[in-house]
Amino acid sequence: MKTSEDDMLSATRKTLALVCAVALVIVAVPALFVLPAESILFQPAPYQEQLAKQNIYIRLPFWLAAITVTTGADVNQNALALIGKDGLQSVYVQVLSPDWSKMQVDGLITQLWDYLNFKTTNLTLTVDLRQLKVRLSEGGASSVGGRILRSWPACDVDQLVKLGGVLADGLINGTVPQDMPLCRPPDNLMPVADTLMQDAFITFASTIPDRVDLVDYFKALPNYNQQQATLVKVFDGYTAARWTGRILPWIALLLLMAVIAFSAVSWRSIFTYIGIPLSGAGILGVITAVLLWAASDNLVNNLVKAMVTVPDEMLKALVLALQQVFLLFLIWSGVAAIVVGTIGLVAVGLPLLIRQEN
Repeated sequence: MKTSEDDMLSATRKTLALVCAVALVIVAVPALFVLPAESILFQPAPYQEQLAKQNIYIRLPFWLAAITVTTGADVNQNALALIGKDGLQSVYVQVLSPDWSKMQVDGLITQLWDYLNFKTTNLTLTVDLRQLKVRLSEGGASSVGGRILRSWPACDVDQLVKLGGVLADGLINGTVPQDMPLCRPPDNLMPVADTLMQDAFITFASTIPDRVDLVDYFKALPNYNQQQATLVKVFDGYTAARWTGRILPWIALLLLMAVIAFSAVSWRSIFTYIGIPLSGAGILGVITAVLLWAASDNLVNNLVKAMVTVPDEMLKALVLALQQVFLLFLIWSGVAAIVVGTIGLVAVGLPLLIRQEN
């Protein structure tokens, strides 16, 4: 920074200007990532948009069917064997419509970020099941029960005899059959079977609450208290980091004003003293963004794997969605760094250019 105006600065002012300039570089580099993080990483909309682009909600029933088949020990093996994976997919497709699934997932993401953005002090992850209950209670051939009924193999003689008795008992006593054979009745008995299947699903739907808070599910886990203690510490660190990040741009602005104040001999000295730290911060910001981009695939992949255990296809879609959000954040951070770096280079070069012309 050797200029004619530099000689006019006292040793004290020069030292203070240099100290503030170095501090400005240190603070400005992370500050360049704050605004893109606040507007992209810490907002629900980018995640909701990317999940929709990956067709998460359309493919969800097929993934859930694969999960159910894989974890078949947790379901009725006889029913699963009769329905089959294709029949299970058909049920999930009807119950979990894309619109309903998107509405619930979008709601969960919004609730999560409301908590992480300090808009609420209590974390809730509520799923609204009212539409699901209505869909389960529908009757007819195209209903959930109707599709299940028609996905079963045709009844043999013994099953048909038992089915006749079950249907007759249901009609006479108005009860939901408890031991109905898992087979497809002949066409002449199908209307009665449809009615009883609807009654069974209505009874089942009545046991489902209108809303479920997933946080309550986690609270019921046996090791919840230990996990909660860890999560509290993590959230305290996260809170400190978020609030520190939010004040970094203001600290950078104060340091910039300090550099201007200490170097204010002429416009040339001011431009030189602010240009070098700004250009340095911009260059380091671009390098940081590039390094984060190079490591982003592994970072996101490991993060998703640590959070969820899902089929490979679903995992791939989730990873890709989060990678796109992170890439968008890095692009805008890189743009911010380029803008700041360009301003710094112009500030350094302009006095030199004007001096040469004179």
